[in-house]
Amino acid sequence: MYALKTLAGLFATLFLLFSACQKENNPFEKDPSDLPSYQEAARLKQILLYASAEAEDPICIVEAYEYDDQERINKVTSPMYEDGEICGTIKYDLYRYNSRGQLEQIQNYHANSNETSGFINLENHLFTYSADGKKEREDIEYPQIDAYEYKLFQYEDERLVRMEFYGNDGQLGYCLRYAYDHSGYLVTETKYGPEDQAWSITRHSYEKGLRVKSEVFGGKDLKEELREIRRIYDENGNLIYLDSKELSMFSSRSSFFYKYEYFE
Repeated sequence: MYALKTLAGLFATLFLLFSACQKENNPFEKDPSDLPSYQEAARLKQILLYASAEAEDPICIVEAYEYDDQERINKVTSPMYEDGEICGTIKYDLYRYNSRGQLEQIQNYHANSNETSGFINLENHLFTYSADGKKEREDIEYPQIDAYEYKLFQYEDERLVRMEFYGNDGQLGYCLRYAYDHSGYLVTETKYGPEDQAWSITRHSYEKGLRVKSEVFGGKDLKEELREIRRIYDENGNLIYLDSKELSMFSSRSSFFYKYEYFE
């Protein structure tokens, strides 16, 4: 009996130590004053992937950002790794802007040893705007397979209320409908199939005007929680942590934890 009590006490102690360690490392459990902080509207430097919110060391750099002389993003790079060390670039995106300073094109290139440059253009996004500056259309090109898709955007009272996605066959693939609260915050995004059946709904929650939580529901009557996304911001409103957890055993996606780092 004494031995059992001793083991029980040992396990309880280990559990408390493990919980304390998790709390110490998990940014969602920390005091806000202990979190990183950057200047207002800081420029994003890179996004780091971690195994979990409690992990101390990153797995890799997901994306690294470069800017032009007008402080606009002009290149986003994803490093290639070998034995945990950066050994090259797996892909990069080039950003282009029109004379009004609006994002006009994103060109995506992936590493390909058969190309002289070492990269091949797999995907292009082209954006069209209305006279008053609203994004009306996004064309998506796949030059290597001669495929084409596009999105159409609709607005009411200066707010985006609907996005329609059309596939290579020119048929409607799905649409998103957006709903807002009385303060103008986006509170739900509902995804519908081509037959106007609801596939999923995403509900957003806010604190001090910042989106801190998104919950995705699907299944029958849209009551099965599929995904939960939590966010932490610094005192100047810069996103610094994002934790996305897949809650459905049938999901083909993976959970992930991102840390966002900015230029000082």
